[in-house]
Formats: sequence, structure tokens, C-alpha cells
Amino acid sequence: WIAFGSGLCTAGIISQLSDVRIVPDQVICVEINPKARSACEYANPKTATFPGVTFLYHDIDQVPPDWLRTIASRVTLLIMTTPCSDMSKLSLMEPRNERDRFRQEAGLCRPGLKGPKGRLMVKALEHMEVLYSVNPDIVTIMENVDYKDLKEDFEFTCAKMTVKPVILNSANYSMTHRKRAWWLRGMDGLDADLVIPPDFRGDPQACMDHGRTVEV
Repeated sequence: WIAFGSGLCTAGIISQLSDVRIVPDQVICVEINPKARSACEYANPKTATFPGVTFLYHDIDQVPPDWLRTIASRVTLLIMTTPCSDMSKLSLMEPRNERDRFRQEAGLCRPGLKGPKGRLMVKALEHMEVLYSVNPDIVTIMENVDYKDLKEDFEFTCAKMTVKPVILNSANYSMTHRKRAWWLRGMDGLDADLVIPPDFRGDPQACMDHGRTVEV
């Protein structure tokens, strides 16, 4: 397996797959943030039945295309969870500080795929195309925020992935409201109209610390 972006989301995907005995010979991750690397390693330690995670490269810009071509035939799963901040609508909320206010007034909020974080998705998609040029049978899971309103960027992403995403909202199964787009390439036959039962969340008090309650 290969993962571009190896924070909590990638760590969770790898962990969930290994829990159901879907285990590769090797997991190669690319992540520049040392805290994110530590989180991924902590969530997916090497055991007798799981190989752990290996960080051969930290910077996605430094991953050689020739190396990708060399290993492509052995890759079965590609995970891409690059940063979402340049597509997130949170930057449009009331400024928290002067830096936020400056960015809003300067028109620097939500630059999309042209931003410093958004371009990392573009780079990941370029690497994906290199892998698929050698091995078209790779399964790809890519996650990010729902940015359909950034029409040009969203359509570009869908075209590169060759599929439209499944949109899931964590409010359907947790105590937070957080829409996420999941592009699933190479999973033919998956029902895109996933329905989560409305009572799946259970008791909201269960997520609170002892002595604290939440009003709903």
C-alpha cells in the first residue's frame, strides 16, 4: 500500500482495514508533518500480523516518478488524504484573529487547488496517474472536504479520479457535523447512495467526560 498524506484519516483507514484482516506486505507512507507521522505509527504499530508503516519519503514533491513506476506493479491500494485547509469553508467564518481578518480582506481564503495546501492534492493526483499508467488495477481511496461549490477544482478532481465522490456527514454517526467527500476508484459495484440509519449515533452523552453533559 502507498499513502500520500498520513495523518489521522490515513491512520484510521489503515487500522480499520487491518482489523478485518486486510493486510499488505508493506505500507509506505509520505507525510511531511512529524506529528502526523507519529500518530500514524502509533495507530498502526508493527505486530506479528501487520508490517507497520514505513516513511521512505516525507515530502510529496520529492517522490520520484521513476520510483513509482518501479513499484507500481506491486501496489494494490493507494490512499490519498492531503490537507483540506485551502478547500475548507471554515476560512470563511468570522475571523478569529488579525491574521484571519487579513486573509479574508486580501481575498486569500479558500484558494482551492491553487493554494499551498491544495496543490498537494494535485501532486498526489499526478503521482496516482504515474502508478495507474503501469498498474490500472490499483484501488484508490481519497478523502477531503466537500468543495463542490469550487466547481472548477471539484470537476478537475473528479475527472482525474474518474469517479464522483460519496459524500458522508459525520453528523449521521457521531456528535459532530463534518461533511467529507470520499473518492473510491477501482471499487466497481459499490453503491454510491450509502444510507446510514438516523439512530446510528446512539446516546450523545456517551461522548462526554465524567460529570459533563451536552444539550441536543
